[in-house]
Formats: sequence, structure tokens, C-alpha cells
Amino acid sequence: MSFALLKMTYQGEKVNHLVKHILGLATLLLITSGCYQMESPDLGGTASIGGNQGGEVGDDNPQNPESDYLFLGTTNMRYILRQELGLPGSNTAVQKLNDKAESLGEGDPNAGRPNDYSFSALKGKIATEVYIDACVDGLAQEVVRDRLFPNGATDPSEIYQRFIGRQPDPEEVNMLNQLVGAVSTNSQEAAVCATVLSSLEGLNKS
Repeated sequence: MSFALLKMTYQGEKVNHLVKHILGLATLLLITSGCYQMESPDLGGTASIGGNQGGEVGDDNPQNPESDYLFLGTTNMRYILRQELGLPGSNTAVQKLNDKAESLGEGDPNAGRPNDYSFSALKGKIATEVYIDACVDGLAQEVVRDRLFPNGATDPSEIYQRFIGRQPDPEEVNMLNQLVGAVSTNSQEAAVCATVLSSLEGLNKS
């Protein structure tokens, strides 16, 4: 499963190349071997970041890992966009999140519709699109870049600790560094940011 590359501008530069590699590593759209995986024709093989390997979580249904997770929801996503990535309410990613809120499970008390935190590929797809835009715009700000990547794009320790709640393992660091090496210098942090946030663990409501 795939979706069309988004056309975005990062400080005046088209970053379809960035999106291409993010979608090659994002862990949301194909489910195999108990974890989300996506073929990466440019980097070779498959990559899985922040996901459950081999069905260790919920062995009763190892081929459907989203059944063991809860989607983090629009409130948490808004906090990440506004507070962690420093985006104003008028930002494209924030507006996209608001427009897609119902599809992402946001409830409406007036309509008697509760929040829906179930996981689905559709929610993952929408969230990934939002986070790609958000990370490109957010990481264009030096203060955000310094906070999330104090040691540069090749060290994802801080962004992992903030959004995943743990340190990355060596395999994850290696895959992300392959991504860093495949995109232009001023897109590297944004590529890592979008990949980490849209991973299975990144989208999980803890």
C-alpha cells in the first residue's frame, strides 16, 4: 500500500525526495511478521522502526499489531505540533490535523460520538502525512532543531526519548542514519523526525 508523494517546500526547496525516503522507512502501511514494515527500494530491503518484532506483544494475534496498541489521538498530536514543534494554529499541518480530526477518531460530545482510539492503517496514513508537513516546518526553526537534535541528525537519542520514551537500539540508529545519508543536509532532521513520530510506537497512546 502506498500513497502519492506530497509536494512540500522546505525553505524554498522541493522535498519530494525527502518524502520518498520517509515513506520507504515509515512503519505504518504494510503489516508483516508482527510489525509494520515498508519496502524501501532506494535503501534496500525492509525497515521497521519503533514497532513490535515477531508478534512479541499480543501473541494471540501476531499479524495484527495495531490491535495491541491505542492510537495517540488528536489531542496528543496537537500538543506535539504546537508545543514540541512550535507550529502556529495557522500552519498547514495543524490545519490538516483539524480537517482530518474525525477520521483520526476525535469525538464530538454534542453528537454523542466518543473518542475512538482504535488503531488503523488509515489513521496511520493520515498521521504520517501530517507529521511530514509538521516536521519540515518545525525543524526549519533553529530552536526546535537544537532541542530535538542537540547532537545533529545522526543522533536520534533526544527525539526518541521525548516521543518514544526510550533510547533507540543500534539497528534503529543504523536505519535512520541511512535515511540521513540519503537526503539533503537541510532536510535530515525533518526526515528523522517524521519517521520517528509516524512509527508504531510514536503513534501509540501510552
